[in-house]
Amino acid sequence: LLNYYWRGNVRELRNVVQRAYIMAEGDDIDSRDLPLDQGSDPRENGPYLDVTVGASIAEVERRLIMATIEQCGTKEKAAETLGISLKTLYNRLREYGSS
Repeated sequence: LLNYYWRGNVRELRNVVQRAYIMAEGDDIDSRDLPLDQGSDPRENGPYLDVTVGASIAEVERRLIMATIEQCGTKEKAAETLGISLKTLYNRLREYGSS
């Protein structure tokens, strides 16, 4: 339980424990009753971007695009990774004052 990355925080923990209680055979819950993927922390899968709650969508989009370009090395690869056209990427960069 300590090594699991709790994306849903307390609500997710509560749901996992409730499910384990219902599915357990007997009075005790053991590791077999807790099907947790131990490698579920998204930060372990490569670079990530922290987002501040309350940040505008436009600011989050700008930061994501700029970080993806930096990570990918080329705008073409960044557009492909982001699932947008190269034209859309260039339009966004123009809006940000970057090129």
